[in-house]
Amino acid sequence: MRTWTDTTYYPDAREHLQVVTHEGAVSVLLCGALTSTGTGFSVRFETAHLPALCEAVAHLAAVADKQAQAAEEAPFPEAA
Repeated sequence: MRTWTDTTYYPDAREHLQVVTHEGAVSVLLCGALTSTGTGFSVRFETAHLPALCEAVAHLAAVADKQAQAAEEAPFPEAA
């Protein structure tokens, strides 16, 4: 991967991810990181990335399922 810096960006729940298709590819725009000045970034995916993206989505779905299951199994606080 070619980047201008080795950094990790963690979007928070307030940031909106926008998906845009163009020129036979798909970009995910990190809208919280994009500003009117043109700073920020997007991530461009092509069809060759599909297997890795599917695997990432499957892992993320498994994490969400575990979190939902843990929330269902959590005991409710006793009433005072």
